[in-house]
Amino acid sequence: MSAVDFSLAIGALICALISWRSPRGHLWIAVGALSYAIATIAWRSGMPMAEVVTALCDASVVATIYFLAKYRWELWIGRLYLLSFGVSIFYLAGSLGLTSRLDHDLYAIALEGVNWLVLLSIGGSAALQGLGVSHVVASGPWGRVRDLVVSSWAERKRAPLSFSKAR
Repeated sequence: MSAVDFSLAIGALICALISWRSPRGHLWIAVGALSYAIATIAWRSGMPMAEVVTALCDASVVATIYFLAKYRWELWIGRLYLLSFGVSIFYLAGSLGLTSRLDHDLYAIALEGVNWLVLLSIGGSAALQGLGVSHVVASGPWGRVRDLVVSSWAERKRAPLSFSKAR
């Protein structure tokens, strides 16, 4: 386990502790950890084209979130994993000679940045909900933040693969 893996594991543990009242937050932390573990094993084992495995892991997380998400904040996390998927596809295109090759260190930094954004999104939304965001000042920029956070805990409006409103 590298220092990066260890710091991300500590971050996931802290995020899980912050979101102790959010089983859905724990679900997405676990799904992200599984995806990270599979992709890391593929890279460290020297598997050729390990970026394909990473992209497939990210795509499976996006699909899982899309079909199982109940709240809007979960869909935001799905969008972050979609960004991670895009980074992996861009790196794969460079490996295949379709675009300029992205430096591997930059690729790893981008993926780690997305992982930290996911943890911050889960932990931050749980912390703000636990603090009672309704007490935030309702005018100015804080009112906009409050409205954004409160609306993120609303149920999603549309069911997966549906053009009608969710029940």
